[in-house]
Parts: sequence; structure tokens; C-alpha cells
Amino acid sequence: MNSKNWILITGGTGFIGLALVKRLIALGYSVRIITRNANFDRSLKNLFSETSNSRVDIFIGEIHTSSSIKQAFRNVDYVFHVAAMVHSDLPYASFETANVLATKNICELCLEFKVKRLLYISTCDVFGIPGKNVVFNESSPFKYWLESYPDTKIKATKLVKDFQKEGIKSTIIYPGWVYGPGDKAFIPSILKQLQSGFMPIWDGGKNKLCLVYIDDLVDAIIIAFNNEKSVNEDFLILDDSSRINLEDVCVMLGSLFNTKCRIIHLPYRIAYVMAWASQKLVKMRLFKEPIMLTSDVKSLGHNFNFSTKKAKSVLNWSVKTEFESGLLKWKSWFEANMM
Repeated sequence: MNSKNWILITGGTGFIGLALVKRLIALGYSVRIITRNANFDRSLKNLFSETSNSRVDIFIGEIHTSSSIKQAFRNVDYVFHVAAMVHSDLPYASFETANVLATKNICELCLEFKVKRLLYISTCDVFGIPGKNVVFNESSPFKYWLESYPDTKIKATKLVKDFQKEGIKSTIIYPGWVYGPGDKAFIPSILKQLQSGFMPIWDGGKNKLCLVYIDDLVDAIIIAFNNEKSVNEDFLILDDSSRINLEDVCVMLGSLFNTKCRIIHLPYRIAYVMAWASQKLVKMRLFKEPIMLTSDVKSLGHNFNFSTKKAKSVLNWSVKTEFESGLLKWKSWFEANMM
């Protein structure tokens, strides 16, 4: 195409990215996806077959290598940086490459190609583990976890803010735990554990999950994209009124899939030691995979509270999908695509 009219999306074949691609195409935009390889799932193949080449484009490249993706920025107006390494027991250096170096490359190329705006998907984890009665908002300071994913996302988010001073216009979104149709990680991992016959819980059954349904998250991203008031602003996007906790999710999933499971309540410290020890054993090649990750123990072992007042007032965004309804929609998708 001869004019600048593409939207570029990193991570466009992943859970959040693919939902965003589908929404943008449905709204009439032309979307270019950066991906590492051409191995696409069925839903993406169907999307390509149903969409004109003038509306969707695939670019193969590694976002942590600037030279391999530079050509993808030609004729691009907007960039949605969604790609990230999230749930893995890989070394910290791998997270640094995937989350920090890649974000630095994206920002530099946005500046070089005079992209109109960068929309960056961060995480609510950047605000750290809460103290007692703490309610996080967008002005809360970032706090490191000593965990690879949140700590590298803090670094990446700070980079995006630093590049605002260089002239890049950007919007930062901090989602909570994302679930819904397309989720192959969060809810499925809980279901898999339930199907094993036992489910360890270490929050005393009291800590609420900071959830956001995929369509509600995409709504917020699109609203921010179309709202000039969101330029160089950041927004927490999650259901801050929900009281759903991990045990509630387990009970609902067990009922939906007719799965009998024993819920075992562990002290937080015991759960953390188990996770830490199993990760060490994986590094020693004595385990194939950890029993659980220390980052998950921390995430699910503290009571996080967030305020979405800014998103509600500036973007006029609100939660449309209650968890019970969203879980049923996920179940229908899961049974049709993953079973």
C-alpha cells in the first residue's frame, strides 16, 4: 500500500493480540502482524482466508532483533505492542530479551518511522505486592517482585514512559488476569490441576482475583486508541468490583466439567518453599517442570486491590461481563477448540 494506513501488532497470534486483531479488522482497519513463525492456529487461518490481503498482512521477524522487523514499520500509523514472555521458568535473561530489549526496539522504530501512537500492553503486576489495605491506581509507584516477568515488565513500561520524553505518543494499559475465549493458559492450567485430583490453595480462600474478560480488555484498548485524552496516559483495566477468589474459580470449574477434586489449603510459606525448591530441581534437571512457580505463589497469595476510576472517567469504560458469564463463554470455546 502506498500510504501510511497500517496498524502493526506484536503478539498478534497470541491470546490478547489475536482478539485485538479480530476486533480491528471487524472495525475496518488494516492490520499487520509481526510473528516469529508461520505456524498459526485454526482461528487465525480462518481469519486470513476470510480477509483480503489489503486488510491483513503477516511479517515474520524477531522483535528483539531490530533489523529483522524494521521493514514491518513501513506505512504504519499505529503500533500495538502486545507480545511478551509471561509464564515460564526460563532464565531471567530470556525475559529481559523478550520483554525489555524487544520493547526498546519497538520504541526506537516508532520514533524512527514517526508512528502516530504506540499502545503498550503492560500488566497490573508492575505496582508490586501490596501492603495491608493498599489500593493501587495509576499513580502508584512501581515495585519490583524479584520475579522475572513483573520485574522485566516494569523495566519495559519505564522505557515506554522514557520515550514519551523523546517525542513518542503512547498509551499504557495495565490489565489484570485475562480470561475468556482464546485463553489457553490461565483457566486451562487451573482445570488441569483440578483434573489431577487435588488443588493446592494458599490464600486462605480470601484473596480476590483481579480478573478481566478478554472482550472488556479489548474494548478498553480500542476506546483508548480512539480517544485523544488517552495520549501519554496509562490505565488499569480489570474488574475491581469482583470478589471472585481462586477457590470460587475451582468450585465453578469443577462443577462445569464434572470434576471431583480435593482442595488442600496450605500455609503461604509452605507453598512458596515448594515452588522455590521445585524450580531449583528443574534447573538441576531433576524435575521436568516445577510443581508451581514462585511468581504464581506471590500473585495468588496476596490480596490485591486496584482502582479503575481513571479508566471509567477518562475512557468511559466499564466492565460488561461478569465472571460467571465469561467462564461459560470460555467453556464453550474450549470444548469447541481444545477438546
